[in-house]
Amino acid sequence: MVAGAFLNLEPLVGARVGVAAFGDPAGLRLRVGAAVIIGGIALSSLPALRTRSRTRQAAELPAVPAVGGNQPEESCFTGTR
Repeated sequence: MVAGAFLNLEPLVGARVGVAAFGDPAGLRLRVGAAVIIGGIALSSLPALRTRSRTRQAAELPAVPAVGGNQPEESCFTGTR
C-alpha cells in the first residue's frame, strides 16, 4: 500500500530530470506540484505509521486473562438428527 504512493514520484522525478538535464525552467507551478505530491505521500503514510506504533504498543502491554475462566465453549452441534 505504501509502495503505491511512491509511484506518484515518477512525474516529479521526470520534471526534475528535465530541469537538470535540459535546462527547463522550474517555475512556481512545478514547485507547488512537487510540494503537493510530497505532501500527499506524507499524508497517506501517516495511517501506516500510526498502525505500526499501535501494534508496537499493544505488544508491550501485559497479557489480560480471559473473562469467564477456562471453560470450553459449548457447541450447538450435538451429533444427532
